[in-house]
Amino acid sequence: MNTATKSTIDVQSAASATTSLPAAVDQSDIPAECMRVAPDAVAVIDGKLTEAGEMLVTELVAEILPLINQAPSPEAALAAYGQLLGEGIASIVAGRCTVYRWCVETNYHFDHTGADHTVSSLSRDEPLVYAHLLHLSGSKPIIGLQGEDLNADQARSKAAELRKLADTVDEMAGLITEGRTATTPGHWPWCQPGECVTRQYDDGETYIEHYGRKATAVLVDTDGSDMLQLRANLCYDESTTKKHPDIFLEDPDGNCVFLDVISLDAAIARLSNFTGDLRGMRRQMLEPPCEVPAPQKIADQYVDRLTVGVSEPQLEVRA
Repeated sequence: MNTATKSTIDVQSAASATTSLPAAVDQSDIPAECMRVAPDAVAVIDGKLTEAGEMLVTELVAEILPLINQAPSPEAALAAYGQLLGEGIASIVAGRCTVYRWCVETNYHFDHTGADHTVSSLSRDEPLVYAHLLHLSGSKPIIGLQGEDLNADQARSKAAELRKLADTVDEMAGLITEGRTATTPGHWPWCQPGECVTRQYDDGETYIEHYGRKATAVLVDTDGSDMLQLRANLCYDESTTKKHPDIFLEDPDGNCVFLDVISLDAAIARLSNFTGDLRGMRRQMLEPPCEVPAPQKIADQYVDRLTVGVSEPQLEVRA
């Protein structure tokens, strides 16, 4: 017999279990009219929750108990609630921030600080550059960059400048390296030893295919089942009428293109924009739902998750 329309769960007997959260138990011998959830059924990990943590639990109980009692299967709903609440309590007990995943502050706090991201110095204790996320109570989140407080748009603008600077530093390092390399007669300064190939025309005349630095980007699927590759190679073929080298860009399993300086500049710009879009999506991957003041935010999250679970058809509860 399905008594879900009138039955709720009585877990008064669970009130004494102060060292664990309530779990689903066999309620088959309890009369349906006596099955009811009570606030003291939620067991708090005794002595480990702060006063603020206990207030959070109380708010969660007040929000979710009515949903449990209205569920088609209150017993199943209680078990689901216990699991969800356990996750929240575990975060509080462990001292982790319950508002932002990136926050490194512990225990109950109002100001949120992220980890420092730095470029270390070779000669000083202080980093060359540092940045972190910061959200002080009563203000908007900011990015602290080398002592400057930046909003999102300002931070992205500075990030673009820093990427350009990094590319320039890499180019300067290349100039130093190339300047120290002895150039073999008939070759370019960038030719890699042993990579160039000498070929012969039918009439016996020879020409050289020059090959320089190679770059490979390998993107592996999360589970390692598949991958994408993109390869680039600086090259020059003496058999052509071109005056300058090309970049040979290819997907080993697909097409390939030869890029001159102008085409390469355009490709770099497009790839830079593509990388910027990836960074934006990366940020969105870790964004929480629309922010509301804690702890109400956490309570609402649990309510939403539980509402979905208890609104679906459940197994019958025996009376």
